Amino acid sequence: MKKLTLFPLLFFAGLALNGVEKIPLSKAIENGLQTSFQLKNQLLEEEAAQIGTTSAAMKMLFNIDFSGSYLYKSQQMEITLPGIGPAPAGVSGPGQTIVAGSKHNVDLKLALTQPLFSGGILSQSLKKERFNVQSEKYLTELKKIDIAGQIKTAYLNFRLLTEKRRSHELLLEEMTLHLKKIELLVREELAKKTDLLETEATCAEARLGLLDLDVAMTAEELRFQRLTGFDAAAIEDDYREPELPAAEAGSRFRSGHPLLKVWEEKLHMLQAQRRIVSGTYLPQLNGFAELHYGRPGIDFFKNEWSFYFQGGVALYLPVFNWNRMRHDLELVDLAARKLENQRDDFIAETERNLQSLLFSRDKIKNKLATLDELIGLAEEELRIKERLYLENQIAHTDFLAAVTGRERYRSQKQESLTQLQLLNAAINAACGQSVEDK
Repeated sequence: MKKLTLFPLLFFAGLALNGVEKIPLSKAIENGLQTSFQLKNQLLEEEAAQIGTTSAAMKMLFNIDFSGSYLYKSQQMEITLPGIGPAPAGVSGPGQTIVAGSKHNVDLKLALTQPLFSGGILSQSLKKERFNVQSEKYLTELKKIDIAGQIKTAYLNFRLLTEKRRSHELLLEEMTLHLKKIELLVREELAKKTDLLETEATCAEARLGLLDLDVAMTAEELRFQRLTGFDAAAIEDDYREPELPAAEAGSRFRSGHPLLKVWEEKLHMLQAQRRIVSGTYLPQLNGFAELHYGRPGIDFFKNEWSFYFQGGVALYLPVFNWNRMRHDLELVDLAARKLENQRDDFIAETERNLQSLLFSRDKIKNKLATLDELIGLAEEELRIKERLYLENQIAHTDFLAAVTGRERYRSQKQESLTQLQLLNAAINAACGQSVEDK
């Protein structure tokens, strides 16, 4: 018989790491969060929102602007003096025309503008940006939960496949030893040739199962390495996902899920937007102070470069706009209702999903208790059938069925234990358990 000589390199690497100190999964998750480009982009969104808050606050402060203008006029203003009495010395005589201003007009202006009353637009804009900052922080938390969930799922799937592979290896080793016994019995004509063929077929099936598991293990290992930069085989084997009691799952979800908090902040943003829309149709009052330097300046008759100052207040008051405010407010209200519908749909869907996950977890626990009992019975059955087969009281296929049945129960137990961890991870993620809570 040919022995199985090809194993995945990643599996051998895991065996080599058995003598090396392994790292906790929490460290792999931490490294995965630090290297995730998705999280880095979300942190940039958070930074951008913070800059938006600073910008909104600055709009409430005064502004200083500089501007300049040049204006050419083809004609100048002419003033004709009336002919009343003789003209005094140095003044043009009666009926003389005086030219005022200049064809070339230049004005340089340094202006300070301070908002005095904006109808609440500026203050509500600042509040809106602050709500947006908080919303982005919750989205960052949600992204961390998502990335951590992907890492834990990849690791637990790898561990599940590893346990399956060990079970197949044990079966193959046992069948290989049994094959040697059958070969001896066949030579001594104490066993049938068909018994030998059945054992060889069982060994071949076990080898085929190992090859399939190798492919799946390699895929999960590569996925885990891409997410964290670590080998899944280098992670501690005793990781246990914290188990959230069923009685707390619903309340944890409604009070702590980041996405629900995001929707809450966005509704606050829409409330602020509603006030901004209303403020747009209220009077706007700005104070201003301007320093001018230009020609001809204030005195058109001298037509010289000069400084002058002017200041005051500017009022803007909408009078008639075809009731646009009502339509703008309706658009904001529609957006809020749409957001509430999305939130309610998410709550209903998540609660249904939680019920399904909690139900599956209970069934897995019951299954584990039953599998322990079945494994004990299968081991007893195997001992009995092995003795009966050697005594030629039962067919060889009955003995092989007992061997494969016991290994099937063992494999199901290991698979169920890992599925329990996967369910706990899914429940925690559905409830919005943050990475720090772990």
